[in-house]
Amino acid sequence: MKLKNLAIPTSVLCVAAVKYAAPEQIENLIRDGVTTLGWSTAQQFRKLEGVLPRSCHHHFIGQLQKNKVSQLLSSDIDLIHSVNSADLAEKINATASTRNKTQNILLQVKTDVTKESGFTFEGLEKIFPELLKLKNRHRKREVSSA
Repeated sequence: MKLKNLAIPTSVLCVAAVKYAAPEQIENLIRDGVTTLGWSTAQQFRKLEGVLPRSCHHHFIGQLQKNKVSQLLSSDIDLIHSVNSADLAEKINATASTRNKTQNILLQVKTDVTKESGFTFEGLEKIFPELLKLKNRHRKREVSSA
């Protein structure tokens, strides 16, 4: 099925998660109309980044470790999903600053107490004013749920 044959409203964003996809499968997705790819590892994206069309948008949808931030921000990632701590947000901000870049992020909020990763609602309430002070982040307020 080709996405371009579907009547997808412009308000809907289709992100194709390509964690286990081979390069040929990714090429097929793009040919079939996918314009936004979701990457789970910085290494996979960096490996394929140079051969992907410039018209594609790239989201990082995996769990990002602080030691991988510099590697990821040296790439053309449009949005980082699941920023799950103030330390990670600050590391992204500092790294983006050294690259004179503004990085779009989504904050991961814990909606299930059994989950280990993400901000609790109470924790986010406390830290959110500090997160708003980060200079190298997009000014749009968005929160993802996990």
